[in-house]
Parts: sequence; structure tokens; C-alpha cells
Amino acid sequence: MRDITVAERVEIAELLGRYGRLIDARHWDALAAIFTADARFDITPLGARGVLEGLPAIQQHMANAARHPAAHHVTNVHVEALRDDCALVSSMLIAVQHDGSAASGRYEDEVVRTPTGLRIRRRTLSWVLPPG
Repeated sequence: MRDITVAERVEIAELLGRYGRLIDARHWDALAAIFTADARFDITPLGARGVLEGLPAIQQHMANAARHPAAHHVTNVHVEALRDDCALVSSMLIAVQHDGSAASGRYEDEVVRTPTGLRIRRRTLSWVLPPG
């Protein structure tokens, strides 16, 4: 394990922020700039959806099956560990619902460097305060 640089912290925080903005803007194709092609996104807390395997499954779910809140806010980004090939990152999610209520959750991510920049390879969602 090695120390993380300030530039790497900023790059990771911007990746996570970009995810929220792309989801809110409904730019499903642009999720290729967020996730690796073989990404795994565990959305089990959202119900029967379970685990999405691969970028196409994530994009298809987001475009056709997800019930998106009015806005996503990704906060409290913390790099838990940095290895040569990946960073383990924890962040909080505030999901503002269409009725004005809010939900709060946590993302646990494995972020890797690719030839085209940082991407999320593994993401797990858990609720602190679920919607409703």
C-alpha cells in the first residue's frame, strides 16, 4: 500500500460527482466514463434487482428499470485504502425524492486506473435511511 496524492483524491472525488450528475441528466451512454466494461454494481437494497454485471447491464437498468430520485448528491468521499491497482473508496449518497423527502445511503467502491482514466470496477449500495 502507498500514500495517496492530493491529485488522486481530487480525481476520485470528481469521478464520483460525475456519476451523480450523469444519472440526474439521464446520460446513460456516458456511464462508460464512470464504470469499467466489466463493472459489478450491487443494488440489492433496491429490491429484487440484485447485482448488475457489466457496463451494458448497468446502462440498461438505469435507462429502463431504475426509479431515479429527483437528484443525487455524493458526499463525504473517503479513500479507505490505496493499492497499486485500485483505491477502495467510501462515500455517502443523499437522494432527494420527487416528493421532497430524502434518502441517505453509502457507496463502497473499488476504483481502478484504466488507459482512459479512473473507473469504478465494483460498487455496492447500502441504505442508511432508505426512501419512503
